[in-house]
Amino acid sequence: MTAENKIKIFLVDDDALFLKLLEIEFLKHGDFVIDTFATGELCLQHLAKNPM
Repeated sequence: MTAENKIKIFLVDDDALFLKLLEIEFLKHGDFVIDTFATGELCLQHLAKNPM
């Protein structure tokens, strides 16, 4: 599947270890493009990237 066809997900959590584990689980069980953020504010700044 090309990057254009993949579902893009934004993951947000202030616990870096949990955030990485969550990202790994999503990648293990599906074909996603994932962006991770440590805060909601950072996530909001990147909404122009259009998560699905």
